[in-house]
Amino acid sequence: MKGGRIDPAIVYLVYYVPWMCDVSNFTGKMIIDGLMYYGAIATDDNLENVPIEIQEARIDKENPRTEVYIIPYHNQVEKKYYCLIKRMKN
Repeated sequence: MKGGRIDPAIVYLVYYVPWMCDVSNFTGKMIIDGLMYYGAIATDDNLENVPIEIQEARIDKENPRTEVYIIPYHNQVEKKYYCLIKRMKN
């Protein structure tokens, strides 16, 4: 593993599948548990350590696979969309 444990982290999972499917049928739980066991993210996947999990499915008939991205979490989602959220509340 390059670098150390990322905590807190955003876990972004991209499933490349050979046919049309429902992305909600996938569960990242086993992948996230593996990342914890391996030491890539915190030893607990609660909201404090993994506040955001993103899942996406794309079609790739030639090369089905799963790609896993671990991104350090620094409130970037809230910071980027704070103005938009504030306007929606008003």
